Amino acid sequence: MTTAARVSFSVDPWDPGYGLAFSDELDGRALEESSAELNLDLELPAPQWRPLDPDPAPRLPGTVLFLDGVRRIDARIWVHGRTPQPDPGIAASLAAGLVTCDGAAHIADVTVERGLFTAASDATDIVTSSARYPARLAAGPGLDQLSLALQQRLTNAEIQLAMTYRAQHPSEDDLLLIL
Repeated sequence: MTTAARVSFSVDPWDPGYGLAFSDELDGRALEESSAELNLDLELPAPQWRPLDPDPAPRLPGTVLFLDGVRRIDARIWVHGRTPQPDPGIAASLAAGLVTCDGAAHIADVTVERGLFTAASDATDIVTSSARYPARLAAGPGLDQLSLALQQRLTNAEIQLAMTYRAQHPSEDDLLLIL
């Protein structure tokens, strides 16, 4: 008979807004100059550039929908599981909201979620007296990968809000702006 591995957590005491208290992801290199190439001849050849007037009298939508989301890292977490080395994670909150404007603004829908984003496959939900952070698997342990998993979850929440609203309010006379 096997028993489930015990998983515990510790919280990095450093404020997440300032980054990590300790990081081996940066090796002291300065930011490198961008290698991006710009195409300045997109609308007109660059030497002939001038403001362009829009097409006259576009048809205005009857309703404008504004969809936006926000995310916050509540704490950096260390997941102590089956391996001797703890795995990094982030406990985060996210929210998305949809506002309709048809002469007046109305909040159509809001969703709020939390999550523990980590690459530790044996991580369990963090449950406190104030909140629950469901364990969500990230592609890897790097801060970029954890942040990407959080961003993908926020994007999915925003898409779900828009699709649910459109299913409940079918219209060909609205404009959805995703901020």
